[in-house]
Amino acid sequence: MMFKRMKCLVVAVFSLSIIFFYNNISAQEHHPATSHETEEKFDPAKEIMGHIRDAYEFHFFTLGHFHATINLPVILYSPQKGWSLFSSSRFGHEGENTYDGYKLENGNIVPVGPGIKVYDFSLTKNVVQMFIAIIVLVLL
Repeated sequence: MMFKRMKCLVVAVFSLSIIFFYNNISAQEHHPATSHETEEKFDPAKEIMGHIRDAYEFHFFTLGHFHATINLPVILYSPQKGWSLFSSSRFGHEGENTYDGYKLENGNIVPVGPGIKVYDFSLTKNVVQMFIAIIVLVLL
């Protein structure tokens, strides 16, 4: 009985902390920079947001030209083209490549051609982390 209460408490605290953390991130994302300097300074908030925003890969570190990443699957559906399943590595490390009529633009997959509607069912970094958290909580 005590174990069940503790498990419920852990789930509640974890859920509330995610909600508050996400609201804090969303509030920081939507404030435009007011500084109009010509010299670009190091912006730690931009660097941090780049690491925690949603992505189609897990990026761990970079050594020279080697990028230690785990590329996640991309699952797309378009009424015009049907289903497309491929690895996010097809877009390249910085998303500079196009593949199967799609490109990665500002962290989102968009069709290259006009008039194409696309539905994204991909497993992104945040979705995989939620699945891992669910598995850990169920196993507790």
